[in-house]
Amino acid sequence: MRDQAKAPDPDTSSFVIKTLFETVKQLEARMPARPKHGCRPI
Repeated sequence: MRDQAKAPDPDTSSFVIKTLFETVKQLEARMPARPKHGCRPI
């Protein structure tokens, strides 16, 4: 039982990752354009 609680099944994991990704995209769309950490040279 503890092992199952620790390791979520692939479907749940993919759903969580997709949800986080979508949330990040929405936040980036709302925020003003600014350089991200380590993405672009100044």
